[in-house]
Amino acid sequence: MCLPKKEKEKLQDWYFTFGVGHGNRMFYVKINGSYSGTRERMVELFRHNWAFQYSEKEFGNSIKEWNYKLHPICNIRDECKVGY
Repeated sequence: MCLPKKEKEKLQDWYFTFGVGHGNRMFYVKINGSYSGTRERMVELFRHNWAFQYSEKEFGNSIKEWNYKLHPICNIRDECKVGY
């Protein structure tokens, strides 16, 4: 992903998916924070068992298009709701 540095440092919602062939392939995770901060949080939660990171603009209509569901961990862990 080639984003300007200013965009990466901005606190915003970031979306993560798991990729084909992964047990969580139909789920997404939404985390608010900086680009690198949210990537670190994903590694804490899932190690390196995830595939892609998207800005809200990039993720767009993917939830409907791919029938993604919010990962259950986001319903029980504040890490998915409050970024840094």
